[in-house]
Amino acid sequence: MLITSLDNERVKKYIKLKEKKYRDQTGEFIVEGSHLVLEAYRAGLIKELILEKEAVFPLDIKDIVYLPMDIINKVSTVETPQTVMALCSKKEENESLGDHILMVDDVQDPGNLGTIIRSAVAFNIDTVILSKNTVDLYNPKTIRATQGMFFHINVIKK
Repeated sequence: MLITSLDNERVKKYIKLKEKKYRDQTGEFIVEGSHLVLEAYRAGLIKELILEKEAVFPLDIKDIVYLPMDIINKVSTVETPQTVMALCSKKEENESLGDHILMVDDVQDPGNLGTIIRSAVAFNIDTVILSKNTVDLYNPKTIRATQGMFFHINVIKK
């Protein structure tokens, strides 16, 4: 499906997902870039693949949306947007903690949280527990900073 208007309901939804409030309401978030899209696909969380109208990204996904670059610029949260994005469902929290737990208390910088999560995966941590005052796990900068490792670790918000 090719969408060419900013007034399209899907495009409006993608743009709203930049806000935490809307991500929480819908249980959805956007990932940008081929690496993160591939990791989201491996985790089984992709609902829609979003591609620049000339891009090709061979994944077995039924719902593919094509957008011109000017609309991708509006949807993206980075200065130089990628041509591959995906609408994803939030991960289900798993209350099983495992043997190695990392507790994160009141981290406010999304990049720092992403780096902590990426490091936790490298150190074989089973679960990361976030305090209620920690920055949003689904903040686009947090997700980018995890380099996709966020999909491979249990994260619980308390």
